[in-house]
Amino acid sequence: MSGYSISELVTKSDTHANIELFFTAKPGALYCFVPAYRPQVTIRNYTAPKGAVVSVLGSNKAVKWQQKGADCLVDLSALHPGDVPDGLITIKIKG
Repeated sequence: MSGYSISELVTKSDTHANIELFFTAKPGALYCFVPAYRPQVTIRNYTAPKGAVVSVLGSNKAVKWQQKGADCLVDLSALHPGDVPDGLITIKIKG
């Protein structure tokens, strides 16, 4: 065992660093795993491809995003309970 709990690492704390997002990629797509819902997700130091399409897996709702300097801001505020599965949210950026 590693001696730490992943559920503790994704929880904000004043006593230790926390993990805000997890990532993986396939050719042409970046997947961003968000441990819990929040109205806006900032992907720091990431420039989405021109014309990229952002979606949330498991939802058919449109997701808005914008590039702000070096960061990509994904707006999840239009999602409501039931629009996405409970727990982990997966953002797909395809472009």
